[in-house]
Amino acid sequence: MNKELDLSVKFAKDCIGIEATQLATSLNPGEVLLLENLRFHKEEEKGDKDFCRKIIKTRRHLCQ
Repeated sequence: MNKELDLSVKFAKDCIGIEATQLATSLNPGEVLLLENLRFHKEEEKGDKDFCRKIIKTRRHLCQ
């Protein structure tokens, strides 16, 4: 529980992948998911299209 937000906050150790996707799909109303910064991936700086697709896939679950 985050005291400042007064909400349950979950943390994913990566911004893409199975863990991030599973946490995103398991969120309940009122819960927040904090993803690790994508800047830790070399692919982000290179503009890698496959990396972009992975990010979009994870984000789709967050925006439903």
